[in-house]
Amino acid sequence: MSTVTSDFTTSIIGAYNDFYNEIEEGDRNELDLTPRFARLLFCNETLGWDESDYAQEDDRNDVRFYDDERHPVIIIEAKRRDRDVEVGIDQAFEYASDSPYTRYLIATNFDKLLLYRRCDEEDADETRYGVSGELLATINFERVRNVEVGESLTDEIPSEELDSISQLTRLRKSDIVNPERYDDFEISDRQDVSDDEGFDNLLSTLTTVLDDYWTPYTVRAFDEYQERYEEFREKADDLQAQIETLEEQGHGDDTEIAELESQLAELRDDYEQYRAFHSDYETWVRLSNRQENDADENKRVFCRESIYVQINKILLIRIAEDKDLTEEMISDGGVTDFFAFWDDFARYVDRNYVDLFDVASEELSEIYDRLYSRQIFDWELNADDEDLDDVVKKTFWHLNHYDFENVDRDVLGHLYERHLPPEERKELGEFYTPTSVVDFILDRVGYTSDQPIDQPEHDLVDPACGSGTFLVRAAGRLLERLKDRNVPPEEAVDIMQDRLWGFDINPFACHITEMNLLFQVIDLYKEVKEENPDYSLDRFNVYQTDSLRSQTQTSVTATFSDALLRQYEQERRQADSAKNRGDYGYVVMNPPYVRIQNIAEGPAKEDYNEYYSAYHNYDLYLLFIEKASDWLREGGNLGIITSNQFLDSRYGERARELIPQRYRIGEMVNIGDVDVFAHATTYPIIMVMEGLNREGIRSAEDFVVDDYRFSYVAVNESMEDWIESDAISGWDSGNGNGIGDLGKEQNHRVVDLLALALPVEWGGESPDIPSLVEEEDIPVPDTISWGDQPPLQSYPVHSDAVSDSDWQFAPADEQEVLNWLEDRGPELRSYGHGNKIERGLRTGKNPVFLVEEDTIDEYDIEQELVHPILGGKQVKRWEDLWDGDYVVYTPPGIDIDDYPNTVEYYNDGDNRDELEDRYCVREQNEDYWALDKAKDPDLFEQTKIVTPDIAYYNNYWVDEGGEFYCLDTTYYISPESEDHAWYLAGVLNSDLAQFYIRRNAATYRGNYLRYKSEYVGDIPIPDPDDDDVDDDLVESIDSTARRMQDLIREYREAENLLSDPSKLLDTANVDRVGLTRTAYVSHIPDSDGANDADLQPNIDGSTIRLNVHQSIDLNDEDLAESFYDLLNALNITTLTELLDAEYPRTREGLEAVLDAHQQAVETTDGAGNRLQAVEDELHEAVYELFELSEEHRRLVEDRILVPEDPLKSKVR
Repeated sequence: MSTVTSDFTTSIIGAYNDFYNEIEEGDRNELDLTPRFARLLFCNETLGWDESDYAQEDDRNDVRFYDDERHPVIIIEAKRRDRDVEVGIDQAFEYASDSPYTRYLIATNFDKLLLYRRCDEEDADETRYGVSGELLATINFERVRNVEVGESLTDEIPSEELDSISQLTRLRKSDIVNPERYDDFEISDRQDVSDDEGFDNLLSTLTTVLDDYWTPYTVRAFDEYQERYEEFREKADDLQAQIETLEEQGHGDDTEIAELESQLAELRDDYEQYRAFHSDYETWVRLSNRQENDADENKRVFCRESIYVQINKILLIRIAEDKDLTEEMISDGGVTDFFAFWDDFARYVDRNYVDLFDVASEELSEIYDRLYSRQIFDWELNADDEDLDDVVKKTFWHLNHYDFENVDRDVLGHLYERHLPPEERKELGEFYTPTSVVDFILDRVGYTSDQPIDQPEHDLVDPACGSGTFLVRAAGRLLERLKDRNVPPEEAVDIMQDRLWGFDINPFACHITEMNLLFQVIDLYKEVKEENPDYSLDRFNVYQTDSLRSQTQTSVTATFSDALLRQYEQERRQADSAKNRGDYGYVVMNPPYVRIQNIAEGPAKEDYNEYYSAYHNYDLYLLFIEKASDWLREGGNLGIITSNQFLDSRYGERARELIPQRYRIGEMVNIGDVDVFAHATTYPIIMVMEGLNREGIRSAEDFVVDDYRFSYVAVNESMEDWIESDAISGWDSGNGNGIGDLGKEQNHRVVDLLALALPVEWGGESPDIPSLVEEEDIPVPDTISWGDQPPLQSYPVHSDAVSDSDWQFAPADEQEVLNWLEDRGPELRSYGHGNKIERGLRTGKNPVFLVEEDTIDEYDIEQELVHPILGGKQVKRWEDLWDGDYVVYTPPGIDIDDYPNTVEYYNDGDNRDELEDRYCVREQNEDYWALDKAKDPDLFEQTKIVTPDIAYYNNYWVDEGGEFYCLDTTYYISPESEDHAWYLAGVLNSDLAQFYIRRNAATYRGNYLRYKSEYVGDIPIPDPDDDDVDDDLVESIDSTARRMQDLIREYREAENLLSDPSKLLDTANVDRVGLTRTAYVSHIPDSDGANDADLQPNIDGSTIRLNVHQSIDLNDEDLAESFYDLLNALNITTLTELLDAEYPRTREGLEAVLDAHQQAVETTDGAGNRLQAVEDELHEAVYELFELSEEHRRLVEDRILVPEDPLKSKVR
């Protein structure tokens, strides 16, 4: 799993790596290594010891760390690396028996480490020599090291090792040598959290409290609780089995059964806290939808969430104290007074810091009861544990150093963002949405302080609220409006609570949301409380529930926490009522991305499948879009950021039908695959839509979309260059990192650019983005162009574009052209066999199935199974670039025993293992030799048109006669009438087809297009057999397409000839001889040992001077000139090459070679322009074929992206 590793753990691992680097040879004994171990691991900023704090005994091989009075407080007993670490335990305990001051014992062989803490005998795991010790950690540092150096099967350190390492926080010098400091709560100079220094120091303190105190304790407590529950389960199962056995035997005397039942009841009472923990934990697993997750990952996340809840509660207590909402309880004199009171009041009852936490929590429950009533995450507070008391005390002590009196809701909101950073939120399963994006969406839906958002018809709900970012930012706007209207504080708080609603299935998310909303009103609450001492806050309308199910199913009936059960039952009714409302004014959300395959079978999945949008392998975010139309009142607004994959995926088909029937689309901002949305899932889209009536969903044939326009913005790849230039600050909120930065002017953000790209009114005329950028004085990097690939494109789209499930996002004027084209002819797929565009075959293991001639010859693979094959990178416009690969075509269903040589190849070396490791074999029980996705060979072996899967421009090529098979990185159409192939290819490579596909296909990184069957198959092409189609145009397109492919083939042959001059003599078909046997050379230079000398030939009559010392004589001056040209054509540059090369025997042969070379030069020189001229004839014919008006033609030519010439068509 991915874990958020603490600074402490990282530092310890780094120190141990340094130690390992010194001992890699392994030839030093423990006497030499132990002090090195002590120095590197302990004497650093992490544990804080000095080298003067430890010593190695002269007559022993242990190292001891001393306190200020030179009492040994830590003993390290080390053994050689080849000895078992257990051997050192006995000696460590023996040494500790000499000193009552020793608190920690360590045994290590440098690869493993055991950490014990001295304790009372009843709590001990080991007692030796009168010393009792509790085993705190077993650390396998060798395992950790293997991960660090890449010698492990996994690239992540196991969580149990990280948990064990965290226990070493107990060995900090400050905590061992000076523990009394945590008893002093009289702090005179506390740091103000409202300034930068205090704020940053508080964040550092919270990290220390989280990672160094709470995490080690909570992880160990979790393990203990689990062990105790398993212990109960084993005993209870045994008693239950005995009872059932007696009952089955028809035991006449029920006294024995009654006794067993009494023991079982007593056992349940004894283990009640562990049973309740287990039940609550299982409830958390279900509520968090983590049933399929790894157990260690669930443990870590549950512990982490439990810790955050406790720290948040303590933090809120401190804030309440300093704002004078409560008496001092866990700070300053409050701590002193609490323990002084109990010392005076009680003789036999001891109180500790956990008791103080309970009292303070009860006091805070008067402010907001829900946060302090016992919940799932409070399990660890049930422990009667000195370690817990120590953790709570240290937390109180640290937070007592800060003054929270002056913090306001902005500072508290910023504190949360920094205290629980995006990486941690992602680890805890929260879908993080940057604040700037949230503000952008609230702006676009019209939830602003100048609107009547305080009125009931403007209630806002976030049905996937996560940590509450949408609700918190909405609360700020609502409170600003209430302040501007001078609404009294009590009424303002009530209105805020009435207007904002949130749902989330994750209980931790709900806790964080409520905490953040409480931060928003804490100062208002203080004002109210001063006027009305009896005032108490009602609960915020934040409910832990599955938003997509009409009735909340919390699955807590098995819990043994009765109060928790009652709380959830009441919450269930309230949540159901909130979810069944249909009058919200705003729905805003970033719904979770969960594929239905990842949902366990059960009632929830059955409910999800009832949605209209639940189609194929759908994602839950589509159900949220559908459900939002039920929540919204007519005229209410939906603002959502979600995945854009539904726009063109099969699973999004029904959602695309539903959306225009339930919503009027206002704005779409398609961010695509541009990597600018940090800490979140890629491929997002922001949509703003207005709710319509909620009638039933009609078929695409029956539904007619209203006539309107909406605004569409596309973010392109060059936006990444803009962000990397530091001219803009990505998605960051612009608030900086410190409190002093709040409200200050920062760099422009991506959302600022998006706002510039959108018109004021939905579907209005597109803004002039470059001019607005210049007006705003936003720096633009030199790499940014507003031409072919601008970072932003904005245009209005007509509602016809979403009138059915095939959405097209083209500007409204371009949509007119697209509609015209679609009316001129049937879709391309209708010309293919079975009305289909085919995808190439998938082998599942190309390195085995794809072979070269040498492999075919080596194994004598049966020829009827071997076929030349092309992938996407070998297909270009009008040509193939075959690189010599063949496919061994063994589809399912053949009798493989008929091909023994192929079987031998498949079983050679690692081939068999590679084949059997494929998904189709492992999971689908396919034969090991069968192709994963075979295709009909008849469709390969006829004339077909092939395109690469990913290309920048159209790159169609005709495989006449069906010479090649195709891989799954290509798509192809095998026309029913092969006579139509060249005509279809001509239209497909035309500018008009390029215009159409660029407006319909999905884009890939770098603005490349996906030429998938669903896009290519939609291209309209007039039927050549239709009487209304001009036969002369069809013939012209057909012949021009053939001519283009022939010309490009000739160009490639000439290009290859010039790049490999040795082929010139083959092309000219002349007799070849050595230089001495030619009929036209009268004298050649001597071979004198300087044959590697470079040639610098020049003509001197009938002699060619090769360099200063050597020359070659020809029969006459004309021959000298011709031979000089031949040397250049053959690219001969050294004397060795001259003497070793072959030449035409005769003068006629020499001229023939030069003619071939000249023809190749003429073919390649200016080829691009000549080919473009021919292709322009094709484009002209296609324009005429579609009968395009001059206005439409000018629009196409003005906006189309086409290659500079046919030779420069880009394929990915």
